[in-house]
Amino acid sequence: MICSGAAALGCALLFTFASSTASAAEEENGVLVISGSDEAFDSLREVVEPGRSAETVEDVIKKFFPETVVHEGTYPASEALEHDFDLRREKPEEIKYSGRFFGKYSKEELSDVEKWEKEFELNLSKGEYDAYIRVSDVNAFPNETEPFRLNKARLRYRWEDGKLTVGSFGALFGRGLTLNMFEERFLEFDNEVEGVLFEQDLADNVELVALYGTRKDFDEPSRAVVYGTRLFSKLNDHLSLGAHAARVTFPASSYNAEHPDRFEYDITGADAAISFGNFKLYTEAARLDRPAVGFAFNPYDGEGKNGAAYYGSASYSVPGLSLTAEMKNYKGMIHPFNVLPPIRRWQEKSTADPNDDVGYGVGMNWNPLGNGSFFTFGYAQDNSKDAMRSYTEAFATYNSPGGQDFSYILEQWHVQEAGERHTITRATLNQILNEDWTTTLYTEREHFNNEFGDGFTDYILEPELAYQSLVNLIFRYETTGKDVGESQSAWRFWELKLHPSELEELNISLGSRRAGFVCSGGVCRQEPEFKGFRVDFTRRF
Repeated sequence: MICSGAAALGCALLFTFASSTASAAEEENGVLVISGSDEAFDSLREVVEPGRSAETVEDVIKKFFPETVVHEGTYPASEALEHDFDLRREKPEEIKYSGRFFGKYSKEELSDVEKWEKEFELNLSKGEYDAYIRVSDVNAFPNETEPFRLNKARLRYRWEDGKLTVGSFGALFGRGLTLNMFEERFLEFDNEVEGVLFEQDLADNVELVALYGTRKDFDEPSRAVVYGTRLFSKLNDHLSLGAHAARVTFPASSYNAEHPDRFEYDITGADAAISFGNFKLYTEAARLDRPAVGFAFNPYDGEGKNGAAYYGSASYSVPGLSLTAEMKNYKGMIHPFNVLPPIRRWQEKSTADPNDDVGYGVGMNWNPLGNGSFFTFGYAQDNSKDAMRSYTEAFATYNSPGGQDFSYILEQWHVQEAGERHTITRATLNQILNEDWTTTLYTEREHFNNEFGDGFTDYILEPELAYQSLVNLIFRYETTGKDVGESQSAWRFWELKLHPSELEELNISLGSRRAGFVCSGGVCRQEPEFKGFRVDFTRRF
């Protein structure tokens, strides 16, 4: 995900908190020092009335929702919070509904594509049942179109200790070495399936997940099929164990009526999470078994080589300081239903090669001053096993103290690839003018060196003016020092975002944006250049 302008401040805070682990909050010199997301949540207070003691948000929630066990590593990130909430919330006796209507017009001059796009989402719930449906022809990329069709539909039935889903769903086993199915609409990525998902608590702290699903894109000749099951147990406060297995079949690129060539893989995996005090350790391993096939271009398939993947992470946290470390080793693990966790953090390269990847990364969050400011440091090495593709990244960021009218974030990145070196400097400045108006300025300088030619420098300047939560005006200017001949070397893009109410949003965009490589969730894709006009409207109900 690319974070710029005012969004960069929130993205950086989210990244820092997510990288930390919970520890007791400390008060230094009258300032509350927070070093982790759990700690930040616990530190929130609500004074009900003068003279009464404060209550934590968690205490308030417990009054309305019974306690339940949340099994991490079983659900995709998009469903983790939903899973926790659904098991605890009161079920409506009458039919409840909510939804969203989205409409967009865009005219892209470079590809001469004009689009009128629309989307409708509807959520229904009654008692132990809930349903979701989405019909759409929206494509995030301006030069690509989609047919208007049913995108997603599912029906769920919940009981006291389980859930059954029929229709569209995603799933995450462990950290995704075996199965990682999710939708990322920002990149037009979707490997979710249509089928049946069964989840059942067998006993205290023991959960079984079983699924069957199929998937077929418009340009694929036949359906891909996945079967999977996972057993998870939280043995005690210090140790959790998981084991899973899956079978995946999907058509080869040579598939046709005369040669229905298909790949068939069997994948098994296991994971363990260990926690003692301020120390946490997570490890996962998976194995992919495949038969030799004569129609394959991939040497793993052609020779019947089995695949293997290993991932591990460790963290140590005390008030004001957290340390993290990750490692990965992947070979021959590619298939349609997994996305393996990357070690890289640079937004334009945060991906992993499931067929050939080995690397490690370390990071640190540090609050040495006790005033709410903090530093973040990271370093990662990522290579192929034959050492022909090397990658190194190092970064440092500083977030100024929060709760002030003026705040800022400074970032410095160094990225080295085979034959390329990037040096990136970023600054995000935020100024609260008064109770209504806020300004933000985002700047970026990227210097690029290529061993086969001269270097060049790119610049981005993005000011933003916001009025409460009602109006945002953003201007983005980007220029490159690269010799592009007769091609465009500078881009200007205007965005006006209006929120007439909490339920409505209108966005108007005009100008040009540079093509670029964008990543999110371990998935990357080339985003095309845009030049033209776009307006979209969202209405929630």
